[in-house]
Amino acid sequence: MTEKQENILQAALKLFASEGYHATSTNKVAKSAGVSEGLIFRHFGNKEGLLDAVLNLGKEKFKAIYANIIFEEDPKQVIKGALSMLFNVPEEDYTFWKLQMKLKW
Repeated sequence: MTEKQENILQAALKLFASEGYHATSTNKVAKSAGVSEGLIFRHFGNKEGLLDAVLNLGKEKFKAIYANIIFEEDPKQVIKGALSMLFNVPEEDYTFWKLQMKLKW
């Protein structure tokens, strides 16, 4: 992934989480990322494709965190791991989870 693509995804994540998906235009994302709006369409197709890319990045992070719980055999440790995971979310991932809550509700 290029630096510009990363900038676009980070800008989209912040704006979607703070202002909402429907209230955020691709033009606003482009300005925040310091790129042209056309570059967003070239890399992600449309606004929905951009959201999908943002969510996929988050899913990959989640899978990495959740992997330890999946391979645990002791049911008590699975429950303990799942509950403690909620309190050990890295601060840099807060925006992603904020976006998840906005999209869900």
